[in-house]
Amino acid sequence: MLRELEEDFDSPTVVYAFARDFAQSWDGKYRRLACFVKDRDKAGAKEAALSVKVTSTMVGAVRLAYLAARFEQLIEDNDMDAAARVLGCVEVCGSDTTSELLHTYIPPEL
Repeated sequence: MLRELEEDFDSPTVVYAFARDFAQSWDGKYRRLACFVKDRDKAGAKEAALSVKVTSTMVGAVRLAYLAARFEQLIEDNDMDAAARVLGCVEVCGSDTTSELLHTYIPPEL
């Protein structure tokens, strides 16, 4: 997905920066998601899940986008307990995704 996005710009720097911003913001995105679930804030959790789903899709993180969509559906179904159980998978997948981006895609000098 990111390589395809690079074709839309004169320089891949914009896409690298987007991927870097995603990686750098992951911890905050996850904390928001976990906090909303802990507080049983359905609207906040749904908004946070949508943010993860959309940005994950944009960086080509298919597995993370799928998990976020599944999480979002659980919230929509008012199953906050199941959503809480999925959080660990979301956290690990998001961490793996950011690590992969940082080590294989984003240039170190960026």
